[in-house]
Amino acid sequence: MPRKNLIGVDLHGTLLDAGWKIDEKLAQKISDIFLSLNDRFRIFICSGNDLEFVKKHVSKKILEAVEGLVLETGCVYSDKTSEKVILSEEIIFSVKELQKELKKADLGSIKYFARRLATVSIFTDDGTSGEPPEKLFEKVKVFLSDKKITGFYATHSDVAVDIVPSGEDKYLGLRKIDKDASIFSIADSLNDLPLLVEADYSFAPSNLSKKIFSRLAGKKEILTLKKGVPLEKGKLYLSEKSHGEGCADILEFISGEVK
Repeated sequence: MPRKNLIGVDLHGTLLDAGWKIDEKLAQKISDIFLSLNDRFRIFICSGNDLEFVKKHVSKKILEAVEGLVLETGCVYSDKTSEKVILSEEIIFSVKELQKELKKADLGSIKYFARRLATVSIFTDDGTSGEPPEKLFEKVKVFLSDKKITGFYATHSDVAVDIVPSGEDKYLGLRKIDKDASIFSIADSLNDLPLLVEADYSFAPSNLSKKIFSRLAGKKEILTLKKGVPLEKGKLYLSEKSHGEGCADILEFISGEVK
């Protein structure tokens, strides 16, 4: 294949472990694989987070090996140095007003509202303690419904609830980079669903969210990732390893299959 393929790699639950870290030895391994793929792929980290968070938690070796970042669930692009919001000023204003309303609401146990340029992100876990975001996710959906707030949708990773302008997601963020490229996705959470469903080739570590399994029913067949399994469009390949180890396992598979 020509170098018009794109790889989109999620951050929380995929590159990073449950403590928001990546082992130095594993980071070196993933960086080396990325570099070996650069003649065939344009590689992007796709995250609900912002540039500041990515630079704090992702190894410099890995950042040096990727082309750029698709941030805030597809609403912001970064060349790893600066951030570019792709939404209108009107939408950005609406996002900021929505965040003000959410901060005044009684939503229960929240760790913090994260810095965002184009979305709202509410963390229920800070990497050392907290709880899964599912309860907050349901409360936010009720809040948006009760307030009759339109133009946004709620989703979540394994640590935070994200409120995103309608019509934006990680897959579309990648697709805007190249409308013709084959897209390979590696991800695990609900906020990755469009990326996993729409990508030409989809992959996930073993900690793939149970919600993804049910929502993929009738959309993509899930296969166990192992040597000898042919790479086919429209399938989702599940590694037997979790988090960063699973990500490395997937990248090695892609490297061996895509020439």
